[in-house]
Amino acid sequence: MVFEYENNPPEFLIKETMRNSKEKISYDEARKKVLLDKVHLYVLAELEVGVKQWESQQAASNEIQKFLESKLVY
Repeated sequence: MVFEYENNPPEFLIKETMRNSKEKISYDEARKKVLLDKVHLYVLAELEVGVKQWESQQAASNEIQKFLESKLVY
């Protein structure tokens, strides 16, 4: 994920780089100037959101698993 975003950062990070630049820069220039630290933080945030979604769905997943296990014959 980091490598993918390093070469093609999310639009949010590009626009943030444009806003925080001391001089006016184009979208393409900003895309090249997105800091790797920002990409790492973005990936971390994506992972945390994914974990929270996964945790909230665990109860439902466990119920589905129990149902399937009760219906499957080995």
